[in-house]
Amino acid sequence: MKAILDFIINQIKKYYQPSDKELERITLEPCKFKQHGDVTTNAFMILKSKLLDTEIQTIQDDIEKTFPIQNIEKVGPGFLNIKFHKSFWQNKLLEDIAPENIGQNQKILLEFLSANPTGPLHIGHARNAVLGDTLARILTTSGFDITKEYYINDAGNQIDMLGRSLELRYKEQHGYKIKDDDFTEDMYIGEYLKDAAQTIDETPRDFKSCAVGKMMDMIQSNLKKLNIEFDVLTSERKLVEDGAVDKAFETLKKSGDVKEGMLEKPKDFQGEWNPRKQWIFESKNYGDDQNRAMKKADGTWTYFASDVAYHYDKYQRGFEKMINIFGADHIGYIKRLKAAVKALSNGKADLNILVCQLVNFMKNGEPLKMSKRKNTFVTMAEVIDEIGADALRFLLLMRNANMSYDFDLEKAVEQTKDNPIFYVQYATARIGSLMRRYKGEYDKDTVALLEDEDEISLIQVLQDFPRALRLACVHYEPHRLANYAYQLASDFHSLWSKKDYRFIVEDNAPLSSARMYLARYVLNVLTQTLDILGVSAPLEM
Repeated sequence: MKAILDFIINQIKKYYQPSDKELERITLEPCKFKQHGDVTTNAFMILKSKLLDTEIQTIQDDIEKTFPIQNIEKVGPGFLNIKFHKSFWQNKLLEDIAPENIGQNQKILLEFLSANPTGPLHIGHARNAVLGDTLARILTTSGFDITKEYYINDAGNQIDMLGRSLELRYKEQHGYKIKDDDFTEDMYIGEYLKDAAQTIDETPRDFKSCAVGKMMDMIQSNLKKLNIEFDVLTSERKLVEDGAVDKAFETLKKSGDVKEGMLEKPKDFQGEWNPRKQWIFESKNYGDDQNRAMKKADGTWTYFASDVAYHYDKYQRGFEKMINIFGADHIGYIKRLKAAVKALSNGKADLNILVCQLVNFMKNGEPLKMSKRKNTFVTMAEVIDEIGADALRFLLLMRNANMSYDFDLEKAVEQTKDNPIFYVQYATARIGSLMRRYKGEYDKDTVALLEDEDEISLIQVLQDFPRALRLACVHYEPHRLANYAYQLASDFHSLWSKKDYRFIVEDNAPLSSARMYLARYVLNVLTQTLDILGVSAPLEM
């Protein structure tokens, strides 16, 4: 459909040169109601004050002369509705569907998940992991050069506690009897640390590093079960040891963005405010709600300082385009980090931060618990073993990540239409069964026999794949592509179940060829879509 939109825009350019912003707003989309036509464009609404009525009529006439159109009508404030002849849609099956090269090989650093390395991934991490990996696949398919990165928070008190916890479990393996007061409230008592201790061959010099290494091995093993691998792992501890925090601090200090002073009392602060002299990043100059401390009065760095250094490191590695995916509990960091990236890059770099809302995982009507320290969580690996990686990925992608989600694990294993992943994969399996039964030819010259309205509607949905992919790409919303897969599968199932309809028609080889040509095309598009989503397309179930 992009070719039609390009044609319309090229005709417009004969009379007026639209700005980039105007071009971004011009769309060609399927009509919501079939009686209005097949597709509609808002081009003449966007440019209604720029074009004469005679020029619009000429453009409309040119469209009608160029494409096999059954009806074309200007409606409302400037919409143009178009209904094509069936031959237009039939011939679309003779063309390959290719994703648009939106990215033109632009480099993007995509950081996501970055779960604290204090244990195996729990099921609460799954949404961030799946969202990030799928977005990377969508952007890569759309022509971007994507680097997937995991930031290891391996510094600070939690890692001290993790190291102490592993050391106790290691001693326990060698005869030490754990006492009630050995484990303090902020230490980790999970069984996974016993398992990790059993894999240690000789006493480590540094239990903290050993613990982080064991946990990261476990995390990466969990992720592989979900078909996720990272290109780069970046250590917070190494950044600090290499002086990255000092470097970022001095850079901001030199530019005048960090100064010694006192923070204002936060608006939501309750109680007595005792300001102290600190080194402060003046992030309000870059759109933040308030300035932020980088170095405390006692000379130690704030947690924010490490984040600033990490993003400066990203920029120094050549990434002027960055995307982070945060959990809902990190919303407060968005403005300050975006401000830091602007200041450190002198406005050259762009940081986009997506927020992944919470998922409430339910089983037997009860929420699953998530505490690593108390050892009361359900691991992501356990859920994958129960419902499968395909089900977990696809069902998490069906809802916009900006929305909270009650995920019913029992629904995920149902073999009904109410289970979206089953319904979509059942479509590819049905086509697989057709292809095994069909012994005839796939003759492209027979597609003109596809005259049923539901066949034409299915072809129209097939042609909407590049648009669904483009929207998922430019809006960073993978759920658009997951919902497209479900719609395509649903329309195929509807045609399959239509009264007196058969894909393989006895004693009618040409019609069988046409319908099987359509079925194979559906399989190709559905397989491509599922592959981008990181989900398999089985040919039998």
